[in-house]
Amino acid sequence: MIGVLGCGNMADAIVRGIHRFDKSISFITYTPTKTRAQTLANAVDGRAVDDISEMNDCDILLIGCKPQQFAALAEELKKKLTRKNVHIVSMMAAIKLETISTKLGQKNITRIMPNTPIFVGKGVTLMTHSDQLEIGQRQKIESIFSKLGSLHLMNSENEFDQVMTVTGSGPAYAFLFTKTLVDKLVEWGIDPQSAKEMTIQMMEGSVEMMKRSEKDLTTLISDVTSKGGTTIEAIKVYEGNKLGLISADALEASLRRAKQLSEELSR
Repeated sequence: MIGVLGCGNMADAIVRGIHRFDKSISFITYTPTKTRAQTLANAVDGRAVDDISEMNDCDILLIGCKPQQFAALAEELKKKLTRKNVHIVSMMAAIKLETISTKLGQKNITRIMPNTPIFVGKGVTLMTHSDQLEIGQRQKIESIFSKLGSLHLMNSENEFDQVMTVTGSGPAYAFLFTKTLVDKLVEWGIDPQSAKEMTIQMMEGSVEMMKRSEKDLTTLISDVTSKGGTTIEAIKVYEGNKLGLISADALEASLRRAKQLSEELSR
């Protein structure tokens, strides 16, 4: 049985995804107002509860609240969660395994970071475990999340936070770049719907080529360009404006914020 604390969009997508492939897993959901908890419970044949103390029968607790809400939630959980061998699965950004363990008085902890394409079954989920978590519990949770898309186990929390800047935040970067192309087509007079459809199809085709091709990315770029052609002129502008450096700076900024939040929320 999985208890769900916080039923925002990502937790909702995870729970619905799990329910699709395994109807034998039951869910208990909780939110302070109960509204979203009840909606999610109805969708997965689960049960919404009025109080956290009603989750003591759960083997796994999925914590899906905002990181800034965790301190208050931890205080309540520590008072009402009497079961000491529960497996805590946190999808909160920036909050370390040690912080979760200390604040909850629990030792079986897993951190996950899914991304929004999990909504369409194409998500990437990062995962890392506390050292104390037994192999059987690791295998169980890994089996569950491997059904929701691509699952990647991280060797350390530092690696987890670094990779998260790409896999977790990356959809926003992809949406932003796609938007710049769509906006330019619209500026040139292409109707917005056609501009969006053509650009997204171009993106989908390019991703499929990257997946299927044995060539490295540099070669794939070269294959599209030709000396004196049109594409190379666009590439020159990107390189001249240091697109690679901009991307690197963006990821470093994201990582700095993750570390800053981790320090703030560990107190």
